[in-house]
Amino acid sequence: MNEEEYWFFLTNIEGVFFDKIKKLLEFFGSPWEVYKADEKALLRAGVKAGDIDRIVYAKKNFGKINKLDYIYNEGIRFLYPTHPAFPTKLKEIPDMPYSLYVKGNLPDENIPSVAMIGARAFSEYGRACAKGLASDFAGAGIQIISGLARGIDSISMSSAIDANGRCFGVLGCGIDVIYPPENFKLFEQTLEKGGIISEFPLGTKPFSYNFPFRNRIISALSDLVLVVEAKKKSGSLHTVEYALSQGKDVFAIPGRISDLSSEACNALIADGAGIVTSSKDIFEYFSLEGKTKICQNKKNNFSLEKDYEVLYSCVEFQPKTKDEIIEEAGMDYKAGLGVLIKLELDGLIYEPSPGYYCRS
Repeated sequence: MNEEEYWFFLTNIEGVFFDKIKKLLEFFGSPWEVYKADEKALLRAGVKAGDIDRIVYAKKNFGKINKLDYIYNEGIRFLYPTHPAFPTKLKEIPDMPYSLYVKGNLPDENIPSVAMIGARAFSEYGRACAKGLASDFAGAGIQIISGLARGIDSISMSSAIDANGRCFGVLGCGIDVIYPPENFKLFEQTLEKGGIISEFPLGTKPFSYNFPFRNRIISALSDLVLVVEAKKKSGSLHTVEYALSQGKDVFAIPGRISDLSSEACNALIADGAGIVTSSKDIFEYFSLEGKTKICQNKKNNFSLEKDYEVLYSCVEFQPKTKDEIIEEAGMDYKAGLGVLIKLELDGLIYEPSPGYYCRS
């Protein structure tokens, strides 16, 4: 057996996951030492009888457990802490994963990356914010990282992919398990534009307790975490907690004080999180001012004329009446209506309800 196989053995013992692996490594020092340890040595290490049986079984049946050939035939890479391709950002956190399954690519650590997270049950405002910001970030070359969950995660990833951006999904299940199942197409698109990552062994089901734990990887791989929309007790706050413990900056999009879906975001801002009212806030953070494609029609690739650009700058993710937009732009009413129609035809804005417009 080689080093890769010893790491695969250690991280694929049924019922022996992160905390138990950590204790084994702290006592024995390496997967090889764990492998060669007999039952007496395991007892001295404080391993419980049931886990000793599991370790012994895994050693005796490693030929059946070893799926490395299958993994590589499926285009999946198996990485471990001593592997040269293991992300530096993950080595820097105290609870680094002991295994990674990667399909496609890993995020480039030399390129800015943003974790876009939020509610599964989103509002129209949250959808518009996620879609617009992700598109802008992708246009500026910022990598998007998410959990590929329903809601804000999926909207952010889809929008970034449509803008030809680099995207990466971190799963709370095995890399061979697509969850939620309706995201099959999005998984395939993410592989084309970036990659899929999981620390869980093949076949691991999407158990609810896996998702909060995988969030530490989302935050660790990112340069900052952006909460788009979340209720007071949202699971997104697990990612925020990990980000803060890792020394990462947290940003949030403000919402109306009456909106339950913005409770967590408003509370984070009140506690000192960075506030994002447009993509420019993040561009400034990364010193990427002027690199947005927001002033470029993605389909026809032409620059916005002055009135077109001015009016577009007055349209927000929160719906506003056409009268408010035109007045704010300081334009003639008739001319303003014409520009609004053009912006809508170009797919940059849409009308969620009669007479109201917001960014696509």
